[in-house]
Amino acid sequence: VIDPGHGGKDGGAIGPTGLKEKEVVLDIGLRLAKLLEDQLRVKVILTRDKDEFMGLRERGRIANQHDGKLFISLHCNATAQSSINGIEVFFLSEAKTEDAMRVAQLENSVLKLEFSSELDRTVSEEDFTMRDMLTTITMEMASNNFLKESQDLAASVQKQLAKRLGRRDRGVKQAGFYVMKGTLPTMPSILVELGFITNPYEEKLLKQRTFRK
Repeated sequence: VIDPGHGGKDGGAIGPTGLKEKEVVLDIGLRLAKLLEDQLRVKVILTRDKDEFMGLRERGRIANQHDGKLFISLHCNATAQSSINGIEVFFLSEAKTEDAMRVAQLENSVLKLEFSSELDRTVSEEDFTMRDMLTTITMEMASNNFLKESQDLAASVQKQLAKRLGRRDRGVKQAGFYVMKGTLPTMPSILVELGFITNPYEEKLLKQRTFRK
């Protein structure tokens, strides 16, 4: 299951010249899906294949409904310091650093848009509080059978991306991403930050077809 982050009214992070995260990750997600289908002959499910809003809970629900065996969420990083650059891959666990917590909070901030979403009217606002989210994640992690697989996959993807793209290797990290919460008990899951869209040079790279490929 390939999960291009954000979409629709949630544009995600925006680069110095206006490049939107939602557009970059959708294009890369579509390319990745085709590569996996053509070269590995596996069935690929996309949580979204066009510019539409998709709630974080709905993404995990789609993965489970299709009996997913692997969940990969695609994103672009962002920070107020435009000089920061590089690639990092996350798996779902308790954040160990302030930077990892910052990235998780940034990606989880879309939850506030879900209160008005038509996708899930049955979910109360209390379900989306950070305290409840982290408590649930911690409880599920205790019995998670896929934590080691997620960590190993994150390490492999991180190593190859940094090497092949020639970008700074920011390492494998862990944090509490809500989008992976629903897949935690059922399949290995990782979240890939494909570069800092707020860094002028990496934004320029993320615009290029060759770099995305």
